[in-house]
Amino acid sequence: TSDKGRAMQLFVCVDGSESAERALAWATDLATRLHATVVLAHVVPDPVYVVAPETAAMLGPMPHEIRERLAAVAEHDWAAPLRRAGVDYDIVLLDGPIAHALLDEAERRGADLVVLGRRGLSGVKSLILGSVSNQVTHHSTLPVVVIP
Repeated sequence: TSDKGRAMQLFVCVDGSESAERALAWATDLATRLHATVVLAHVVPDPVYVVAPETAAMLGPMPHEIRERLAAVAEHDWAAPLRRAGVDYDIVLLDGPIAHALLDEAERRGADLVVLGRRGLSGVKSLILGSVSNQVTHHSTLPVVVIP
């Protein structure tokens, strides 16, 4: 338990990547050993719309549909290791710049530790903007574990 008289809280950043799966496995093991709770956090990507007469009918899912699909994936797939291990968890879907959204929520919830993988699904975008793990480690006021 933490010094606040409650169970330790691990804030785990997930995105469906292999790196995030390794981070979740590590956090699940730690949560089991410490009887900690876990918050699974994912930042919902901003939708990209291409507006042209020939593509107007192919805009794809709207933001609420994307959020519903991600919530289902988070509960069914990403939370599965926690359920199997008997770890108490919560799922949160966030909006905004990824690193800042994650850190703001982790701090707001009073997380004891932020856990994330080294590489996610952002690809070229991460090369341009800087990786999320790099941003989180440089801007966090909380302890951070980055799983390679």
